[in-house]
Amino acid sequence: MTSDALPDAVSDALQPSDSLWARWRTTPWRDVLRGRLSGSLDYRRAMVGHDLPQPLLQTVDEVVRRTQLWPREKCDVAAELCAHFADGLQAGHTAEELQKSFGSTRESATLIRRAKLRCRPWLWHIRHRTWQAMAVLALALAAIWSVLLIRFVTAKPTITFDLVADYDKESRAIPEEDRAWPLYREGLVRLSQEELRGYKFPVLGALKTGPSDPHWPEARQYLIEHEDAVEWFLRATSKPELGFINRDPENAGWLAAREYGGWETYNGPDTHGYFIVLAQAQDMRFVLQFLYGACHAAAEDGDGPRLVTLFTALLRIPDHARQAFDGFMADLVAFSFLRGTSDLITSEVLEHPELFTDANLQQLAQQLHRVLGGRPFEFRWTGERRLVEDYIQHAFSDDGNGNGRFTPAGFQELKEVTVGYVVSDKFPVLAWIPNIPESGMADSLQQTLFNLSGAAVLPMVADRRTVRAKWLELDQLRQQAFSNIHGQAAVDSYEDAIQEIMDSPSLRRRFLPVAVMLGGVWYHEEIRLLGRQLSATNLRHDAAIVAIALEQYRRRTGEWPDDLALLTPDLLAEVPRDLYAVDDAPLTYRVVDGRPLLYSVGPNRQDDGGTTAGDGKSFWEAEDGDWVLLPPREPAR
Repeated sequence: MTSDALPDAVSDALQPSDSLWARWRTTPWRDVLRGRLSGSLDYRRAMVGHDLPQPLLQTVDEVVRRTQLWPREKCDVAAELCAHFADGLQAGHTAEELQKSFGSTRESATLIRRAKLRCRPWLWHIRHRTWQAMAVLALALAAIWSVLLIRFVTAKPTITFDLVADYDKESRAIPEEDRAWPLYREGLVRLSQEELRGYKFPVLGALKTGPSDPHWPEARQYLIEHEDAVEWFLRATSKPELGFINRDPENAGWLAAREYGGWETYNGPDTHGYFIVLAQAQDMRFVLQFLYGACHAAAEDGDGPRLVTLFTALLRIPDHARQAFDGFMADLVAFSFLRGTSDLITSEVLEHPELFTDANLQQLAQQLHRVLGGRPFEFRWTGERRLVEDYIQHAFSDDGNGNGRFTPAGFQELKEVTVGYVVSDKFPVLAWIPNIPESGMADSLQQTLFNLSGAAVLPMVADRRTVRAKWLELDQLRQQAFSNIHGQAAVDSYEDAIQEIMDSPSLRRRFLPVAVMLGGVWYHEEIRLLGRQLSATNLRHDAAIVAIALEQYRRRTGEWPDDLALLTPDLLAEVPRDLYAVDDAPLTYRVVDGRPLLYSVGPNRQDDGGTTAGDGKSFWEAEDGDWVLLPPREPAR
């Protein structure tokens, strides 16, 4: 028998394959490099030199295949088994006896494999154990990830209140005859979109500035053309409540003019608190501009009664603007309105005193004392707290005990608020998470990636109770910082607390919603200026009241008083305090060149002799110089 073929008794299935691919797989590399496809690692070739019955050859073949060893090891096993059976036959045993004594091929293959594996090099054992450990770790991670994925996709926010609907409910409770908004709206719809935005109408700026503006003649003509809008605005200011309803079909015309879409979608049912639009408060700026222009026109015409009527209307607008929202955003708008109106009253009383009777002056003083509910003016924070609670309910699940976990909706909302904001540096976990697709087969992969990445980030974010507690803690510091007018202590406390989170990657992940909302997208770098705006509102309001008292004193005595104390208590309840004076001293007053000079020492808390910073900035932007209240500054164009 040659070495090229097995005995005739061997079936074709046990013959070595002569195909090119089979020879390639069973040829040692040294033979391949020599250009020979020897196929010497085919264990069936190792069986060639043994004249064994087919049952024994089949047993050898089955055992060798089951060992799943390396080709060279299989050759050695095949040769050893063939030699074992050949020795048995030579000793006089039959093939049946040898097979029976050999036992199970499966067990034999297992034992042989174990023995061969133990004899392999130690480097193979290290690599093998490493792969085993990695496989176990991968399975453990897959199991953990599966649990996290299930927890992530099943986390749903529990919405217990609709913030906009709650506000609308309060407005609907106001009797219709007491609502100002329908009247404001009637006036606003008479203005085109271009007029409201001021694209082609520089005269809108002239309405506030008055006769000193080069566009004032055009502005006066513009007022005449829109006299009906002004009358609607005046009627609106006579109402005690704003009464704005967000989801009101009556707003359709106004919203169309402002290009805000349909009334159904304006602050619709799915609107989260931080995305509420306060267009009604914004548009009241145009109401203010029109009434400012009407005031300048009345003063120019010498129409005192008309001017007093307009001042009365203007002093009611801050209250209406403030009713748009019970938080500091609406307060900023209202305070801005009050500063402008206070300056205008101050200017007209001192420049055109002949337009006012004593009764008019007394009436204006009383109205100034009543505006915005009286002094002191402060930022409200009820609405800010409601916004926090609204965000929490939209972003976290609720287990019924005040706790829960971050939800896919929460991640998606953070993705939306960071649109256009570079998040990869401070919030890389958000950069990992793709946006949720709207629809389509092509987006199914994106949805899967969102779920997988969100599930991985979920354990990094603290639970509902912890995030809420941290947010409210920072919000309290934020309120104090916004209301701060003395020094930097409150501002520093808030900024340090925010910076502690932003400087720590682990805290940024743990308090991800807080970090994004307070420390990222909506962080106020000039937060101290908000406190200054608050103090400027109080001081300029004081200046208007003092200006009226000064004019009343001048009418009685024929001259300006040398000291504000002479105005008390008959014309002035008390001399206003300087909010920035170190010793809580009153505002500084004296008569210069026959005109009253009234000023605060300003944020630097040093008396600069009534000299302003001179850089054209607003009060609250300048670091140096005094805040001159009388005479009032020219209205900004």
